[in-house]
Amino acid sequence: MKFKLNHTVRASSLVEVLISMVILLLVFGIGMMIFTNLVRSSKSKQSKVIAHEMAVLAHQALEEDREQQFEKAGIYYTVEQEDFSTYSDRVRIKVTAQLSDNGKIIDSLIVIKELEHAN
Repeated sequence: MKFKLNHTVRASSLVEVLISMVILLLVFGIGMMIFTNLVRSSKSKQSKVIAHEMAVLAHQALEEDREQQFEKAGIYYTVEQEDFSTYSDRVRIKVTAQLSDNGKIIDSLIVIKELEHAN
């Protein structure tokens, strides 16, 4: 029994393989850039905790009508109240979070409360 090969097998050349690898690396590189930008732009756990703490402080300031200053986990929180000059029936509550070591402001929250007057 004799086997004859009447057709030839065509293989990829080295240039075709290199070009396909370059295209594949570009696609993966672009995908990694998109992923790292997405991760970097999402809020970190610490910033979520700070935002929650500031919301709690603003709510407490609305209830108690007093200013506060304290430090918690390396973050210095300040709660200030200010009357509006143009609106006598409203008060502005400003909560700021600063780093304790250098004083850099991390985040701030401003809440405006309408005062209830008995007529």
